[in-house]
Amino acid sequence: MIAERERMFFSGVMCDPTDTGLKAGYSRPDVGVDNASGWAGVADFISERSVIDGTAFYTNFNTGHGVQYFKNGKVSADKEWTNINIQDILPSWQWWMESTDGTKLSADFDYGSKLVSNDSFGNKKTMPYTQVGAYDGGSSLVVYGNLTGNDSLHLYKTDLEVKDTTKVDVTFKKTSSDNAQMKLGLIFKDNAAQTVKLDIANSQTKGEWTTSQIDLSAYAGRQIAAITLEFEGTAANYQMNVGGLKISDNTYKPAAPTGFTVDYAYDDGQMIVSWDLPKNNYGNVVQYNLYGTLSDGRRVYLGGTYDSILYVKSMFDEAKVVKLELCAVGKDGTESEPAKATYSYEDKVSNITVEEAKTPSGLLVRAANPGKLEVSFDAPATGAPDGYEFEVQGSRTGNERGVRRSSCKSAGSCRQY
Repeated sequence: MIAERERMFFSGVMCDPTDTGLKAGYSRPDVGVDNASGWAGVADFISERSVIDGTAFYTNFNTGHGVQYFKNGKVSADKEWTNINIQDILPSWQWWMESTDGTKLSADFDYGSKLVSNDSFGNKKTMPYTQVGAYDGGSSLVVYGNLTGNDSLHLYKTDLEVKDTTKVDVTFKKTSSDNAQMKLGLIFKDNAAQTVKLDIANSQTKGEWTTSQIDLSAYAGRQIAAITLEFEGTAANYQMNVGGLKISDNTYKPAAPTGFTVDYAYDDGQMIVSWDLPKNNYGNVVQYNLYGTLSDGRRVYLGGTYDSILYVKSMFDEAKVVKLELCAVGKDGTESEPAKATYSYEDKVSNITVEEAKTPSGLLVRAANPGKLEVSFDAPATGAPDGYEFEVQGSRTGNERGVRRSSCKSAGSCRQY
């Protein structure tokens, strides 16, 4: 509901930048809008703008959050997440659909079957399409509905240079059984009135995630001003999920990161890792992705950012050993060879507990025995340490509230006086 209202804010209540202005009596009860007749839309005043230029662009239609994280069409992390750092550049128009017969397909972001959506009254809503999920990230683009003519979905405003080595990769999954096909539409700056439609191999076939490549060498020297998806044929309940769109001259694979290390790791699964961040690096690297291979063989996505440090919230209850891989991501989405590190939980202390009691007010807690800090813990699963040392860092600095250390020989408990 929030996303749909946002689209109405920018594109007008019709969500069509060519049909803006005041719409008397217009309502959208499905998103709690009774009367939007007084809102013309931002598109009524200014034209769209874009940061997509140069010779490469990619998107997985990842909105930066989800109820699962997918990698290559498979669930990598089966939990809800949010990370605005890895949000892709989303479509310039949401959703501008044109049709030759007036019956338009619909478009949305598909987060997968674990997403439960409610209407504006809090009632569970049945989605009008089969929930597939993402190819990479948390969401894909889904196009669905009854196709009775030729439909055009305007996606991105761009300024991309085509070289003789430029190719387009389209990753998609068709779930409907029909003969309708999807084509890639390109609008060039030197002929903005024409949409060049290019075949996408296997787009008529129902199946699993598929990547088809299109050679653009015939258009070398021209500038792509806009990208569309074209849908042709006749189909009832048509559905196509698009999980990736990449335009590249294949020169963007970055070098592997250096200086990769685990700075902090906690027995509850939290971890902080860091690496070197070269100066003036953003032209070659757009983000870093961290993966972990757990002791049961699962390879999971742990997070991503463009920075030199990353906080990991959970290590999926790993209690033995995790093998970490950090990859740099190029401007066209190509990942580098990984930098590697291994972290073992088996030779570390775990389940550290401090004996606490409530204060007389019951609002705060303090040491169970005033003047003493009693700590218990589980010994490492492997190894035989000579003893244990724990460190207490006060919330304020100074001689009395600085760092204090204590040691003990036996496993299980220590006391700080």
